[in-house]
Amino acid sequence: MKPITDLAMFEQTIIILQNVYEHRKSHPTFKSAELYYKVIFDTFNRVKEASLEGKPWVACSFGSPYEIFVGMDIPCAIQDVLSGVLATLTKSHEELYNAATAIGIRPDVCSAQRLPAGVYAKGWLPRPSATVYTNLGGCDSSGGVGAVVAHLAGVPSFLFSFPHYWQKKSAVEHRTREIQSLVAFLEKTTGKRLDMDRLRQALVNTGRQVELIREINGLRRVVPCPLSARISNQAHWMAWITAGRPEGVEYFTCLRDELKAKVASKTGAAETEKYRLLSLFTMPQNQMAFYDWAEKELGAVFFEPGYWRWRDWEPDLANPLRSVVLRTSSEPYYRWYHSLEELMSMTMEEAEEVKIDAAINFYNERCSLGGALATTIKERLQKSLNIPTLTLGVDMIDPSPTLARTMQESLTEFLPTVSAAKREQIRSA
Repeated sequence: MKPITDLAMFEQTIIILQNVYEHRKSHPTFKSAELYYKVIFDTFNRVKEASLEGKPWVACSFGSPYEIFVGMDIPCAIQDVLSGVLATLTKSHEELYNAATAIGIRPDVCSAQRLPAGVYAKGWLPRPSATVYTNLGGCDSSGGVGAVVAHLAGVPSFLFSFPHYWQKKSAVEHRTREIQSLVAFLEKTTGKRLDMDRLRQALVNTGRQVELIREINGLRRVVPCPLSARISNQAHWMAWITAGRPEGVEYFTCLRDELKAKVASKTGAAETEKYRLLSLFTMPQNQMAFYDWAEKELGAVFFEPGYWRWRDWEPDLANPLRSVVLRTSSEPYYRWYHSLEELMSMTMEEAEEVKIDAAINFYNERCSLGGALATTIKERLQKSLNIPTLTLGVDMIDPSPTLARTMQESLTEFLPTVSAAKREQIRSA
């Protein structure tokens, strides 16, 4: 039995997003923040309009080849974004987790993947034409939720698989064939055709975004660091949501210019920067106030290599399908799901170049992948660079004030030990 569609919460989310966006416009702070909320608002609106007009749209997971959707003029929305924003703005996390459990999703599954299952189990999102999802090479939950959503919505699905060693020639060839199969699937499912000129323009847009992200990567390393953790997190999502689209170029141009102005005026995210902390995995998504507090009260700024350290990549317009494949394996965030060597090199480079004082392991207690990786990285950081690590057990989507208090108390207790270690290191140098 399929869930009964009830879009009241979806409509409520759009109203809240519109109010937030209008407030940002009438009470301007940074233009990039206004653009961020505009993009989120527009994403929900595109889904609504496509559904009302009976036009195709696709629910996809992060890691998808977004430029393909742009090249086919198919609205797509990342189901993690749709469900996460809806749950946060309507304060319905617990209700959605219960709905996911009721259809057989185990409570120990990553909450980021339980939310989409819960949203579709409740019937709170419009029915897509299809789902496209990935396994990211090592994320079991991501590889399963797309099929669950497709089953609940009663629509066809396509799994875009990631071989473990993404850069190998055989893996690139395999994934290029997968892209071709995806195009055929979408053409059959939606009736849309791939326009190669549109695809090339999408790659040009992504290429420009990546150039801007590389500029920002250089700016954020300046002392004092001009980039707050909150804005860094927003930019991480924008890189996916706007991939292949001019809105992304506008956003990252604006953010780059704002950071250049901050660097010129020596304005940091923290009024007095005391600690540079390396984030070893995705920061808890509903705890941005914690990072604001850490910057203001402790002078602690956070660095997320998985958001900014792109591999060498530029669009190859002569081979657009292969270029999309190489883009998805060059983005830094996906190196968390790659080989340990890839992850280790990215982390160590960040620690040395940014002059990290300590690391924070936001250990996702529902992630079967992250625990072993974080332990190895923690040991390597200590042994090679004498960098201590604080491990915080978290649910990545938990919005509770209890988690916020625990994080604050743990960081407050940890940082004095970092200060003592730094003083000892200076004395012995």
